[in-house]
Amino acid sequence: MDKKFLFKLSSTPTTTYSDAEVLFRDLKNRDPKIQHLWSHQADILREYHRSIDQIDIALELPTGAGKTLVGLLIAEWRRLSLNQRVAYLCPTRQLAYQVGQKATEYGIKAHVLVGSQSLYPAGQFAEYASAKAIAVTTYSGFFNTNPRIDRPETVVFDDAHAGENYIAKMWSMNISRFDNKTLFDQIVDLFCSELPDYSISTLKDDDARPYQRQLVEMVPVPRFLKKLQPLTDLLDASTADTELAYPWSLIRNKLAACCVFFSWSDILVRPWIPPTLTHLPFASSKQRIYMSATIGAGGELERIIGVPSIHRIPVPQGWDKQSTGRRLFIFPDHSFSYTEYDDWLTRTLDSKERSLVLTPHGLSLRSFLETMAQFGLTHQILKAQDVEETLDPFINSSNVLLALTNRYDGIDLPGDSCRILVVYGLPTAVNLQERFLWTKLGLTTVLKDRIRTRITQAVGRCTRNSTDYAVVLMIGESLFDFCVKHENRSELHPELRAEIDFGIDNSSQSNIGELTALIELFLNRDASWNQAEADISKRRDETLHPPPAYVGVLRTVVHYEVDYQYDLWKEDYSQALVKATTIIDNLSGDELAGYRALWNYFAGCASYQLGLVSGKNEMIQTAADRFLRASQAVRTLSWFARLAHEFGATPTRQSQSQYLTVLATEFINSYLMNLGTVGRRFDKVLSEFESKIRVTDSDSFDQGLTELGKMLGFDAEKPEGVGVPDSVWRIGGEFVLLFESKSDESPDDKISIRTCRQAQGHLNWERSRPFFTQNAKLHCIVVTPRSVLDKAALPHSDNLYYLSSDAIRKLFREADACLRLIRSKSPDLESEQRLGLIQAELLQAQLIPEAIIKHLTSTRLADITCK
Repeated sequence: MDKKFLFKLSSTPTTTYSDAEVLFRDLKNRDPKIQHLWSHQADILREYHRSIDQIDIALELPTGAGKTLVGLLIAEWRRLSLNQRVAYLCPTRQLAYQVGQKATEYGIKAHVLVGSQSLYPAGQFAEYASAKAIAVTTYSGFFNTNPRIDRPETVVFDDAHAGENYIAKMWSMNISRFDNKTLFDQIVDLFCSELPDYSISTLKDDDARPYQRQLVEMVPVPRFLKKLQPLTDLLDASTADTELAYPWSLIRNKLAACCVFFSWSDILVRPWIPPTLTHLPFASSKQRIYMSATIGAGGELERIIGVPSIHRIPVPQGWDKQSTGRRLFIFPDHSFSYTEYDDWLTRTLDSKERSLVLTPHGLSLRSFLETMAQFGLTHQILKAQDVEETLDPFINSSNVLLALTNRYDGIDLPGDSCRILVVYGLPTAVNLQERFLWTKLGLTTVLKDRIRTRITQAVGRCTRNSTDYAVVLMIGESLFDFCVKHENRSELHPELRAEIDFGIDNSSQSNIGELTALIELFLNRDASWNQAEADISKRRDETLHPPPAYVGVLRTVVHYEVDYQYDLWKEDYSQALVKATTIIDNLSGDELAGYRALWNYFAGCASYQLGLVSGKNEMIQTAADRFLRASQAVRTLSWFARLAHEFGATPTRQSQSQYLTVLATEFINSYLMNLGTVGRRFDKVLSEFESKIRVTDSDSFDQGLTELGKMLGFDAEKPEGVGVPDSVWRIGGEFVLLFESKSDESPDDKISIRTCRQAQGHLNWERSRPFFTQNAKLHCIVVTPRSVLDKAALPHSDNLYYLSSDAIRKLFREADACLRLIRSKSPDLESEQRLGLIQAELLQAQLIPEAIIKHLTSTRLADITCK
């Protein structure tokens, strides 16, 4: 008998669902273990349906609170009840597969579509396109120039804050020194005249020191505009058939709306805020839902996503104080310097089966791995590519360490899969734009939301349910410095704040072994831990301080900031100027001085470009006025003032003294941050070098001399090799101080011909270095306890200067006192306020670079007593 023909009938459900909560009860194929929604999940779903008319909605659900189920229920409800195509975005493939597995457990039809778009299974893609299944994919699969998933009607963004770099990447040209050295060098050469000399020296030095590799510069827009055509020609010729071709195709004709950043390792060209509303698959969607463990109150989510306004649904009641699992925070930097505990850290990780390490960027990851190798870590090291699709290679292994860069979200390691987490370094500056804001402008007020979000996300990777527990090792002075400030902790989730409070107090130990004992006590979970549990609960319930007023101000202006970027994109510089002016008018108060300076600069850029396209010279003068206001709001970025002088009605040159003082201020701020504004490391380091400079041993004295240069804001080094200076201090690429130190000589003898010849050789040594700046002023200084020049050495003393060893020691004491005073006033200051304090104290102590150079070169060697 022939088989009966069956018609294909409509798959449209006969049942309509009033909301996602009702839908959940009808998911009959879900895993039997999933019997009910948690009350907070039901609460947030109800609040979502009350906000259903909003286009952009953010849902806040803490780590371990089941946000994946909430997101998938909303996605499935919109697919079934509204017949919409739904895309569910994840930061990584591994997360996409994880969400796909969860969808299966929940009885929700979803297909994971990742990898090469041409290889998406045809049937699965057709089911997404016809709204018969949810498409689970990655941010990169959606934010690209030709996404296959091109017209979703609902888009769910999982771990929205983690998507920041994936979204911005679509409009970002990142030229790596390691991956594209030829193009990197060509762009550096193109911008040589637009960058400070000291930056060019660093960029061209393949052996730049670790400190120099952290520096970042932004080319001012008026100078960037002068290079648009040659930069366009260079990138046209260099990016074809490369991965850079895709972002280049989007920003090629929009370079005037972009910023360019330089660091030793990378060059970044990107718009300040990603113009996501120019991406049709994003802009045409009917609703966009952003899910995150923390949303923040200062508008950072809008800046990250590139939309003017996002409706927020806050954390459900109950979860506003409690969270999942228990963490023991250890801050070794509280009591020990890194050199004192790096061996302990290695041994601690080696003693555990599995450990997870999270770092902010590639340079910090390399630093961590080098340290572990140096101290003999025996564990296998896995990286991001090893867990691209699944965490099984880590979870199913023993004696293994997983080290990841900028992956603060989406790594779920419940139960015994991992009990040790290392957060290595403050999770800021994950891209060059952030590094510029942090290191050059000190804009902690603006970046705090992002940092707190990343810390919150990072520390929850190993505590995924209420009975989980894990040790969290917080490594790095900057991370400790951020966490120890009460104003930073006060805005964290209460339970996390309490755990960090407890961790800071208990990390104050005199012996590194006591930290090990504390870890083992916690991991053994015996009765003695109960007292600690009660103490953490008590700390959690303490009254919180309200968020500072400036947070509300930042939220108020964010939609103008986003609109400003779109005005630049449309080349509507007049409206861009209006938006920037409105922002500036709202940014009052000392706390926002740095941000006000930045937006005065942006207003100047819009005015400058308006002057160029309209031919109105008065707009150029308006730009100069805005640049001047920027320099007055924050005096710690040298080129704000330089722009004002360059484009003002009467162009003048910024005084060299002011410029060098600004540079020294930046370097000293970094120096203090590295040593910590709280904790014992600062005193240990300065005391160590003070003891070195007091002795006559030449190697010790030279180390102290080099550290003195760093303390005074110079880029100082002790070169290695034969016939090299004993110490070199540089600042601005314009002044180089070369030291020939003879601290171990007897004071009763004369300064010899040999000493003079050695010192003269240092001048030639510096001039022969590949990154030497031709306009640099060189000063070679002989430092010795002797005070008489051998008559025979007089002809060899030209261009040399003299300073006694005791004068150097005196200068060290003055610098030490100045830094201690600055540090004593610093703990409660924001970074931008500390920059102002440093500059004021340097002026008061007469330790600005101009005064230092004058002091060190006040006595010519030829002018001292000669016998």
